[in-house]
Amino acid sequence: AARRMGWWEDSPGRHTAINVPGRESPCLSDLESSPATSLPTLWIRWPTPSAHPRPTPPLSQTNPTGECLLEWDGGPDGASPPPVPLLKDLFSSERRRAKVLNFSIAYGKTAHGLSKDWGVSLEEARETVERWYADRPEVRAWQKAQQAAAQGAGYVCTLLGRRRQLPEAASRNGAVRAHALRAAINTPIQGSAADVATAAMLRIAADPELRRLGWALLLQVHDEVILEGPRESAEEARRRVVACMRSPFVGKVERPLLVDLAVDAKYADTWYDAK
Repeated sequence: AARRMGWWEDSPGRHTAINVPGRESPCLSDLESSPATSLPTLWIRWPTPSAHPRPTPPLSQTNPTGECLLEWDGGPDGASPPPVPLLKDLFSSERRRAKVLNFSIAYGKTAHGLSKDWGVSLEEARETVERWYADRPEVRAWQKAQQAAAQGAGYVCTLLGRRRQLPEAASRNGAVRAHALRAAINTPIQGSAADVATAAMLRIAADPELRRLGWALLLQVHDEVILEGPRESAEEARRRVVACMRSPFVGKVERPLLVDLAVDAKYADTWYDAK
């Protein structure tokens, strides 16, 4: 492998990003990081007649409502309000706090960190976290098992066995040890999600039926993949994509997933219409 510009590339067009938690990392700008008015982000709103080639709309055609297109299309002028308040607007504060809480617990953040994120007292944050765990005791048991494994073996693994070395989990320095123990929870979650997404994309990209139908994989956004192809074969392609994503590890000697994954797949002229 040859080192180039901060990542390892073992063949043209393929790289292994140096991403410590095990997440996937593109060598080019990803959609989530692109400004709302940039061309890469705006492309997702334009229907295309076929997968190849993909047209590039001029900036003069961009919609002035920007990211609002992904939330509400109020008609031709985009000015009329939605018929009912959107939950994310009606309970935006509660929704934001709930997301912070779930991600904080999933990634091993303490009540101290949560109190800073929420802007509340340490006591209130601690009580909230304890109530969350009281309803989901199996989560705390899993987290403790991961931390014990990190302290005993010096590493944790993702779903497919990729390791993250964590010798600091046994450090005598409390701050260093606490950071490593949080990473012992974070890495299996983010890394395993990347394992699933990568396996699904590999199945889709290599699927001969999708290729025959003229469909091509365009983009991945977290747990979502976007394909493009002829309208006349859309339903057949949708069923094929669902099959690939439900069992991304099919054919493996040992299947790391005990059940098939739930997949929601739609087709439309634009990504927005399919959301």
